[in-house]
Amino acid sequence: MLDNRFSIVHHLHEKNTMKNIIAPISIIIISVIEKSRPGE
Repeated sequence: MLDNRFSIVHHLHEKNTMKNIIAPISIIIISVIEKSRPGE
């Protein structure tokens, strides 16, 4: 069951590699920018 779920997730990851990489990175960048703004 876990192996099957993992293979499905892995397959989706291979299909949407760019989305899966860019989305978390952009979230991290936005949060870093928001934290680095003093007093805003």
